[in-house]
Amino acid sequence: KGRLAAATSTGGTLRKRWGRVGDTPIIGHGAWADRNVAVSCTGQGEMFMRACAAADVAARVRYAGSGLDAAVQGALDDVTALGGDGGIIAVSKDGEISAR
Repeated sequence: KGRLAAATSTGGTLRKRWGRVGDTPIIGHGAWADRNVAVSCTGQGEMFMRACAAADVAARVRYAGSGLDAAVQGALDDVTALGGDGGIIAVSKDGEISAR
């Protein structure tokens, strides 16, 4: 049926505050999947959370009509503007793949 799913994992953060939750378990921050795209992020979790990076890729595709590469690059540009670093991989419902 062409259903998409996204998954991600974390290596953790050294010297983190007790109770800190990173982007990995928060839907929309470290991973996202809907009927159009599946997205997984890696990098500095705090910046991906601030940018809501995974959900942002999906929103750029769905609402702004962006191509997958442009959506991924735009979300990464937002993460970089916040001082973050990392990467995003995304797959569209049509099988298009973007990894940056």
